[in-house]
Amino acid sequence: MKIKILSILILFLFFNKMEAQQSVRVSPIVGLEYHETYSNFQNDNLLFHGLIQKGRWNYRAGLNFNFSLNKSLTIISGVHYYKLGIILKYDESLIPDNIAVFPTGSGPSLVYSKYIKNVRAIPFYLRISKHSEKHFLFVETCMSLNFTDNTTRKRLLTTDSEVITDTIEDREIFVFLKFALGLGYKVSNKLNLAVSPLVRYRPRTYDNFNSANNQHEFTYGMMIKTEIKI
Repeated sequence: MKIKILSILILFLFFNKMEAQQSVRVSPIVGLEYHETYSNFQNDNLLFHGLIQKGRWNYRAGLNFNFSLNKSLTIISGVHYYKLGIILKYDESLIPDNIAVFPTGSGPSLVYSKYIKNVRAIPFYLRISKHSEKHFLFVETCMSLNFTDNTTRKRLLTTDSEVITDTIEDREIFVFLKFALGLGYKVSNKLNLAVSPLVRYRPRTYDNFNSANNQHEFTYGMMIKTEIKI
């Protein structure tokens, strides 16, 4: 009987302590991110041999909900909106002599082309934190589901003086993996400020011109978060 009472008492103290440490915070976030891709084209007849892919700065905004299980472990999810884009430039000097891109005298030359995706994301974070009196360090790993409806394309050709802008229907669901280190400051018991450099990665294989092409997408950036206890 005494063992049962002792067991119940230990369980009560454990869950009571855990409940006291649990909290929920609403966290508006903003970020600036640099996105670039690396492609490996498998088909020697692709005109993409002459394309140079360059990265582009993009912004991110969103709202997170932080569920602290204890002082060190937090689960985070929310809704984000961001833009994801790259810049393509065309350089004929990069094309091997035995590959014909356009027949002689036909086809315009591309000065540059910007592709900007409008993306909505649902992230799923796991955060591990180490706290001091006024500061905390944290590590975050994340997998996010991302949804796109369309891509804005802006092109400039040597035959035109104005930029051509159009919208391409581009419905896609994809996954990004993220790793981040961060530093936070405890303004008060209810308010934290945090900043975190991050890296996101997306492996991708797609078919283009009847060829399987491997593409690796990286995003490097910085996030600023305001975490408000509710």
